[in-house]
Amino acid sequence: MNDDQKNRLSLWRDASEIAAGIRTKAARLYLEIGQDEMGKRVGIKKSAVSMCERGKTYPGRRLMLYFKRNHRIDFNFFMDGDWVQLPGDVQSKLFPILQELHAETDQVESSDLTLPFSS
Repeated sequence: MNDDQKNRLSLWRDASEIAAGIRTKAARLYLEIGQDEMGKRVGIKKSAVSMCERGKTYPGRRLMLYFKRNHRIDFNFFMDGDWVQLPGDVQSKLFPILQELHAETDQVESSDLTLPFSS
């Protein structure tokens, strides 16, 4: 996968709540856990995870600190799609997830439904 593809998948330089939500969902799926477990690990409610993943709010500091400290996914990725500083092993697992999320989004957009960013 080349840099342009990674920029597109990470929604590089898109600081919108929707883009941050997609990246947050990808990070959670990277861990292979549900929203409830994510909330428990971070110390936030499942609804806060859901709201973020649906692009209704930005990821909170607690969530981003959890990923930075425990999984080497930092603030720059969540807030701006900046993926370059992510370790190679993280990138190799995260980008296929982002690719799947974009494929789901493309299917939904073509059917004129709202985007499915919850679990």
